[in-house]
Amino acid sequence: QEAFGMVFVEAAACGTPSLGFAVGGVPEAIAHGVSGWVLPEVRARPLAEAIERLRQDPELIRRTGQLAATWARIEHSAEAGAHRLHRALVDTGMAERLGLGPKLALGRPADPPRGVEHLSRRHRLVALARNPRLLRYAALQTAIRLWRLLPLEPRVRFREALERRLGRSLSPFR
Repeated sequence: QEAFGMVFVEAAACGTPSLGFAVGGVPEAIAHGVSGWVLPEVRARPLAEAIERLRQDPELIRRTGQLAATWARIEHSAEAGAHRLHRALVDTGMAERLGLGPKLALGRPADPPRGVEHLSRRHRLVALARNPRLLRYAALQTAIRLWRLLPLEPRVRFREALERRLGRSLSPFR
C-alpha cells in the first residue's frame, strides 16, 4: 500500500518493466508503455492477459526494459531532481534572488567550493556569511536536500501549483 510505489521506479532503474493497476501513486511511478504498463481495472483477468502477452513476447520485455532504465535515469535520478528544482527556482524568480545563473552545471554531488573543505562547521558558516558565492551554493544544496526529505504529497502539490502558474508541465513525459 505504498502511496507512490517506489518499487516500480527501482525495477525500471534495473531495466525491469512493471505491471501495475491504476490506483494510488502507481500511474506516477510507471510511465505506461515506457517503464511498464498501467492496467485500468483492478481485476485478475486483465493482469493475467497482460502477463500472458508478455510471456509470449520476450523481445517486448527486453525493449521496454531498456526504455525503463533510460526513463528512470531521466525522470528519477538525483541530477534530474536537481535540474527540475533549479528550473523551478529560475521560473519563479528565486534563482535570480539567490544569484544563481540560468543554467545548472552539476559536477560531483555536494562538492563544496574551493577553500572551505578544511574549515570547521562554525568557520564555514562565517565564510558563508562573508561570501555570496558560497552562500548561493549552500542555499541550493540545502534546497535540494530539503526537497528530497519532503513527503511525496507536498512535493506533488508544489509541482502541480508551479505547473499551473507556469502553464506548462515540468515533466519531459507529459
